[in-house]
Amino acid sequence: MGRFSLGALLQKPYIDRMPRNAPSTPLKKKKTIGSSSSSPRDEVMEIVKSSQKPIGAYTILEKFKKKHPNAAPLTIYRALEYLQKNHLVHRIEKLNAYVACCYGHGCAAQFLVCSTCGTATEIEMQAFDNQIGKVARQYGFKVEQSILELVGTCSTCA
Repeated sequence: MGRFSLGALLQKPYIDRMPRNAPSTPLKKKKTIGSSSSSPRDEVMEIVKSSQKPIGAYTILEKFKKKHPNAAPLTIYRALEYLQKNHLVHRIEKLNAYVACCYGHGCAAQFLVCSTCGTATEIEMQAFDNQIGKVARQYGFKVEQSILELVGTCSTCA
């Protein structure tokens, strides 16, 4: 099995930093009869997209309750589960928070997570994804989800 350098993979042209105003994949709207309100999923997606940093489920709930005072945590978790399943948001394990997906990819995601200010920048490393897939196939393993969180200090906090 060949060796590869993660440092080499992080160099241009393999890395594509997330643009600040990256368009996100819109949710496909279900047709609702007699209702013009958006679904909880749409509203949760908007809250996540509007956040400048990864946002926790209970912070999402606080914002959601401004329009829906009786909302329960389960509503938020169900919406987040759906959004994750459809590759519209990612969960940053280190921060226990969510960010909107910028690339609309399937199962692979990589993040640069600042341990000082809590920002998380989604990056795209196709060469890394390809190498992981190759190694998994060598072992007869089917990858369902791949999330890499590189934790350190961003250039603003350095």
